[in-house]
Amino acid sequence: MSLTYDDQYLLTGGGDGNVFVYKTNFSTSRPASHVAKVAGSDAQTIKRRIAITDDIEDSSHYSIEDAKQKAEQDRKLKAAEAKKQKVRRDIMLLRRTFTELQQRSQHLPKHLRLKQEEFMMDPSISEQLQKQLADKLDLVRREMAWESEKHSVALKKLQKKLVHTHVHVLACI
Repeated sequence: MSLTYDDQYLLTGGGDGNVFVYKTNFSTSRPASHVAKVAGSDAQTIKRRIAITDDIEDSSHYSIEDAKQKAEQDRKLKAAEAKKQKVRRDIMLLRRTFTELQQRSQHLPKHLRLKQEEFMMDPSISEQLQKQLADKLDLVRREMAWESEKHSVALKKLQKKLVHTHVHVLACI
């Protein structure tokens, strides 16, 4: 924080690079000799206090926005990976439980054992899951077809524009 040589303005600078200038309204004024004496020293003091920072010219260095986006993307990937690991653990636990139930059934007397068909999933649930999978695949195919058509149209427009430009250039020569 510093006053200008004539005390008309107050300058403030922050570590984040912000600089603010405020017009002052002091009721008392300083003598002209004081103003002249301070004018030169304040400029030198300010120059010494301000640390000059160089621009980052390395293209591999992230900008502030890129760093924020990268951090957010990393956070999302980490959360997704944690969720996948939890689902994998749950599936492993269910498989272990299922295997234990099958083994317990095998150790029972023959008339009390569960048949292999009784361990199978209800056919209606299986059909429902197959239908959901088919619907998702159909949706993905339609989205991919739309994207493909979009890019195809863009390519045709670009080719048409470039061909017309070449013809025009050749005609002018």
